[in-house]
Amino acid sequence: MSVRARESARTTLEWKCYGLTTADRPTRQAHLGAELERVALPFEVLVSQRPTDAGGFSSIGFRGCFESHLRAMRTALDDGVDVAIFVEDDAVIASRFLELLPEIQRELVGLDWSVLLLGYLGDQSPGRHFPIEQVSTHVARAHHWEFTGSHFVAVNSRYLGALIEHFESRLRPGGHRISVDGILNEFRHSSGHPTLLAVPNLSRQGPSPSGITTGTGVRTTLLHNDVVRRSFQIVKRALWDVEAMLPPACSFMAWNLRARLTARKRATYLPVPPPMT
Repeated sequence: MSVRARESARTTLEWKCYGLTTADRPTRQAHLGAELERVALPFEVLVSQRPTDAGGFSSIGFRGCFESHLRAMRTALDDGVDVAIFVEDDAVIASRFLELLPEIQRELVGLDWSVLLLGYLGDQSPGRHFPIEQVSTHVARAHHWEFTGSHFVAVNSRYLGALIEHFESRLRPGGHRISVDGILNEFRHSSGHPTLLAVPNLSRQGPSPSGITTGTGVRTTLLHNDVVRRSFQIVKRALWDVEAMLPPACSFMAWNLRARLTARKRATYLPVPPPMT
């Protein structure tokens, strides 16, 4: 099922958001719709049915996430948009997104890029031990390709077909059926495309029970309670919005300081891709 929402003014290049959610999570559907209403871009919410089995993935959640992303990419290719933004239903989008999007759009002009992580989990990514390099005021190139965070990712239409093929190859016999994060990482690494990040980070994953894992810990149990979850989200959103208000130079400085302090851990990761030309 596809739920279409309002259209806004077209930018120089056509950017469109594709929201990803499942029919069995109405609370997340509502959250996703509210977040997309705030981005001032055309958007479409794609509601999928949760798979009944893992289908070769490590869990039903991983399979559902994979299928939702693949469906959205095919839809974006059919729509003929210039840039597609894929938004998962637990994404919390920074208030500054509206302000910074025109800047980022201008900074990408003339740049050969395939995937831009508008939101990412920098504190959980292997790439946190490596420095980032400033490409423009609000765009950085990571010195390592392995990042966590597919909840708010932009894809250049020039590479959308190749990315779809990369996803579809996982469904063939012997295909490496891993998480969407991993597939995006491998796509960039194998193709030599740089890992580009928005600076500051413009989206985090909100506090909610994961649709990927099946954990039953105290935190997961608490987050099933609407009042607790909303309270956590209010606090987290406020903190993330404050972080997003910092000048990009502060974000670069903080990231690269951490990378220097944890440089000893870099040897545990695979080599970095070739530099961007």
